[in-house]
Amino acid sequence: MSFIAVEYVYRDGSVPDRDVHRPAHLSWLGELIDQGHVLTAGPYLNNSGALLILATPDADAAAKLLADDPFIHAGIVIDIHYTEWRPVLGTFSEHGPTSITPTSSSSARLGS
Repeated sequence: MSFIAVEYVYRDGSVPDRDVHRPAHLSWLGELIDQGHVLTAGPYLNNSGALLILATPDADAAAKLLADDPFIHAGIVIDIHYTEWRPVLGTFSEHGPTSITPTSSSSARLGS
């Protein structure tokens, strides 16, 4: 299982749409948290997007999970960046510090 850092980029001016779709979005995220796929998630304070940390086999699996997000279906999320992430210290680390080797990252432009 890998950790995938997912960055959502929100459409400019999407605050009213986020307010409308937030209950469905949070309910959907809660289900993924209960299933162990989403470890944490939250918006950036500047309203530009959000960060999600997922536990999935790879970025493709993360993309499949996120495809059902109500924010995506509502056109709120206009870009998504997926980056494999290895925590070496703190809450998400499992084995303490290890050597870090580059993995991969990808992006998906939505609605183009």
